[in-house]
Amino acid sequence: LPISFLLEPQSTNLIDYSRFIGGSGWATLGSSEAFVSGVAPDGNTSVYELTSTGQGKLQKSIIGLAINTEHTLSFYVKQTSATTLVKSRVLSQTGGSGGSNLGEVAYQSQLITDEWVRITHTFTTNDTLGDYIIYLSNALTGGESLQFFGSQVEELPYATSYIPTDGSTVTRSAESCVDA
Repeated sequence: LPISFLLEPQSTNLIDYSRFIGGSGWATLGSSEAFVSGVAPDGNTSVYELTSTGQGKLQKSIIGLAINTEHTLSFYVKQTSATTLVKSRVLSQTGGSGGSNLGEVAYQSQLITDEWVRITHTFTTNDTLGDYIIYLSNALTGGESLQFFGSQVEELPYATSYIPTDGSTVTRSAESCVDA
């Protein structure tokens, strides 16, 4: 049988805090947040949970993205209560408040079990500033909860494996195989 290797290119996680910890710039609107017992995709036994108290949102500003370039947002999410509507979106901040929506991805149909699911959302930047707000949860209905892990934005048209960050962007070198 032939052997195949999956080698990844060099990539940078452009989100400075990929985990949801205090002081990381992640904001909640219309929701409460807590770390609860559970097993995260990396084996950690504490997971970040968002519970909507209205129209729940989890968001973070990200500045300085390359202009007119394809990027991919990815994150892990786990359903803890049935969801009627939940979506991710990327909003350009050109022109101040309101901005322009670069597209959104509804993902409640992917949350059909209580397992972790990786959501990916590809978008092309379209402004002159490179300043955006990313929403991992937008319009979560009141009383519903989701758990999140491992947010990532890459300057690629697809998601690569998770690159953890803790206060700055991190670049993973390209993988190579010699004399295989």
